[in-house]
Amino acid sequence: MSFNAGTLNILHLFKIKSIMYFLKYFIVVLVALSLMICSGQADPKIPVKSLKKGGKVIAKGFKVLTAAGTAHEVYSHVRNRGNQG
Repeated sequence: MSFNAGTLNILHLFKIKSIMYFLKYFIVVLVALSLMICSGQADPKIPVKSLKKGGKVIAKGFKVLTAAGTAHEVYSHVRNRGNQG
């Protein structure tokens, strides 16, 4: 049985693709199994107080930015009032 270079190349590519498909599905199965095994453990605790404090800090930051923007608009309006004809 004789194979030329093109035939060997195609067979080699087929083996690589089939191995890649096998590995892809094997990894999917492993991930699914690990998710099922880990789902029986206790729920992770979320630091609710820290999240609330962070939300308050962010809200204060937005309020300060809004106030600064409003103050800048008022200052610009008062400064430019004399230039309007």
